[in-house]
Amino acid sequence: MQWDLYLTRPSTLLGTSIWYAWYSSEFFDTAFGMHITDALFIEQEQGGVRYYWSQDETNAFLNAVSKGPEKIKEWKALLARGQELNTKAQHCIEQGPGAFPNYRDAVDFLNDLAFHATVFPHLTVNITGELLKDKEYASTVAELKKVSFYPPFLEKVVVPLVEHYLVEHNIDPAGATLLTLNELDTKAFDRVEGRLTRHESGERFMYEVHPGKELVTFTADIQKVIESIEGKPEAATCLTGTVACKGKVRGRVRIAQTNDPAAVTFAPGDVLVAPSTSPTLMPLMSICSAIITDEGGAMCHAAIVSRELKKPCIIGTKNATKLLSDGDLVEVDAEKGEVRLV
Repeated sequence: MQWDLYLTRPSTLLGTSIWYAWYSSEFFDTAFGMHITDALFIEQEQGGVRYYWSQDETNAFLNAVSKGPEKIKEWKALLARGQELNTKAQHCIEQGPGAFPNYRDAVDFLNDLAFHATVFPHLTVNITGELLKDKEYASTVAELKKVSFYPPFLEKVVVPLVEHYLVEHNIDPAGATLLTLNELDTKAFDRVEGRLTRHESGERFMYEVHPGKELVTFTADIQKVIESIEGKPEAATCLTGTVACKGKVRGRVRIAQTNDPAAVTFAPGDVLVAPSTSPTLMPLMSICSAIITDEGGAMCHAAIVSRELKKPCIIGTKNATKLLSDGDLVEVDAEKGEVRLV
């Protein structure tokens, strides 16, 4: 099967299997008249998970989403659902695991929340630029993209409930994030011990899903697997992308492959480089001199926030996180959309 890289996000095996559910859900089907059935997820050495769609489903989706302008009224209702769920999510996060009787109810809510408040607005405006002509639609999407409640909901509600569920079955709760949702549902607890050992030794997971079938494997040479799919990136002294906010600065590269800003060594004036940005990275975005992302469109989080903060920003470089290294001195020319090593 031929795979297309869709996006990269910080995640665990548990989080990744829930992530897949958003794209294979009835919510996705209702919005686009199709859903994703085949998927591949690869955990990177440096953190983050790369999510691939099959080329056939990528093409089918692009055809489906192109009909967006014809469904603007229906799609506005889906955005309104996202706003409503964000309000509920805030209260649930405050309550913690006590907000739900079990992990399954919490996951069902998370699937609803993540699709309507994050996945749907991301897909429709980043792929269908025509929708930006509707000011109400664009404004609602911008509002939704400024916050993201699914990461803290997963961390503070879902994972503690899964840990409690494992303890009830005399299983080490440290393995909570190393089981898929299906494995939890079917009580495939015998896989926990081996996966803990392999992950602690530095091996990374691959999670492949097809209708009625999922496969989890671990390998010590995950970079070789990634390069077999994407090819090996060529070294370059100049990267190009799309200008989201103009400006020109020099600074030291700091790569963020995590949602936890405390895990990134960062000083005021450093250049933030990430696959994408999210509200959890705001502490870094507020003190950086510039922002560079692999992904992104006109209404992505990095673009919206950089314009508000008036920080030079280049999005859609495709491989800045691969070709740049922590500590590199770079010149960010967000007039021309270029990043050069100095």
